[in-house]
Amino acid sequence: TAVCITGKILEKDVTVTFNNVSYENVIKAEVIQNTQGQTITNYYWFAKNIGLIANFSYAQAQNYAQAFQLVSYNVN
Repeated sequence: TAVCITGKILEKDVTVTFNNVSYENVIKAEVIQNTQGQTITNYYWFAKNIGLIANFSYAQAQNYAQAFQLVSYNVN
């Protein structure tokens, strides 16, 4: 089974808002996984000094979508 994974940075140093919280210095990345003609597209948002703040994945052929957004965090 051949798997092809490609990724790229779509945006850098942007400000985004999730769950009414604004995050600065955010990087948005896209990762596309293709396995035997089935494609899953993932988007990830990473905030500086916090980490992953949101993820959105979808597979159009399977009519599947999943979303995640950070609810809270604590920086030590």
